[in-house]
Amino acid sequence: MNRILMLIMAAGAVLGGIDRLLGNRLGYGKKFEEGFLFLGPIALSMTGMICLAPVLADVLGRAVIPLYRAIGADPAMFGSLLAIDMGGYQLAGELAVDPRMGSYGGVVAASIFGCTLVFTIPVGMGMIPRTDRGFFARGIMLGLAAMPVGLIGGGLASGLTPLACIRQNIPIFVLALLLLLGLRRAPERMVEGFCVLAGGIKAAVTAGLVLAAVESMTGFGLLPGM
Repeated sequence: MNRILMLIMAAGAVLGGIDRLLGNRLGYGKKFEEGFLFLGPIALSMTGMICLAPVLADVLGRAVIPLYRAIGADPAMFGSLLAIDMGGYQLAGELAVDPRMGSYGGVVAASIFGCTLVFTIPVGMGMIPRTDRGFFARGIMLGLAAMPVGLIGGGLASGLTPLACIRQNIPIFVLALLLLLGLRRAPERMVEGFCVLAGGIKAAVTAGLVLAAVESMTGFGLLPGM
């Protein structure tokens, strides 16, 4: 009987996850979200990415680790592209060559740059009126311009040397510069791009939740390594 109940619950998780990905057409996606929100306000955004972190580290690490090593940065800094509460900390820890860099990339850099990239910009742009997006873009540009101070200051507080702070953050500085140029020249296109990014992250998080729920309740793992 317990096995049957678990199978029914797993089927419900799959149905809710699929409906969430399709825009909550049947209402099951909303209930799926409510269930995970009972774990805590950020459980919905964190849990799926935490479960996927080892898989992402294995798949992405094949390309990321040689690239980051080539420029003298620890692969852990790739985790800073995600917010700390959206898997950035876990991904940085999985990719880190130096555990200290896993903490710096997953806590400091992910809190400063990752949150801006995958949360503040897409969510903020989606919340404010279209007529105010220009002002919002200017505010983001000012924040990105000041970001190196926070990253270097956080690195120094973490025990890194000034040179190490600069070297480790080269990929972030390059991306931040590209964001500045994009927000300055084509803010509307940047908004569209960030909306696509936010949708992709939501899909990945939902897939991670569904796969983890099915494996936990039935023991059947569709994605090895989670």
